[in-house]
Amino acid sequence: MKKIIPIVLIVLMIIFAAVKLIDPGAKNPESTVRAFTENLFKSAPPEFNRTAIKNTVDQLSVSAKKNITSLGALANFAGVQDIPDLGYRIVAIYKKDNRAAVKARWDYSAGPVIKLFYLVRENGKWKIESIKNNGN
Repeated sequence: MKKIIPIVLIVLMIIFAAVKLIDPGAKNPESTVRAFTENLFKSAPPEFNRTAIKNTVDQLSVSAKKNITSLGALANFAGVQDIPDLGYRIVAIYKKDNRAAVKARWDYSAGPVIKLFYLVRENGKWKIESIKNNGN
């Protein structure tokens, strides 16, 4: 009996950790932006990965999702025509109450593009409300 209790506790801790890893968007705005960006990159042609497309859209707020009716609309929302060939990085995070902004730098051979992701908290999870390029 004494050996079973530690095993049960370890199993419960593993389950708890797995749940946290499955839905990082609830954790912080940066996780949501990273999930959106990485899935968007996976959904780009020639792949058209349907799971990645769904995971990208899942990072959006209810109001943002209303305008996403196609992959083209998703690309337009993100303000992207091409995937950055040199990657991306998070530059800054601003958070106040149920709103946040994440500044990201998408690096292209032709030069960087700064993206500002505006987020809101919906049902305890951070969701992307809008995206602006170069602060515009």
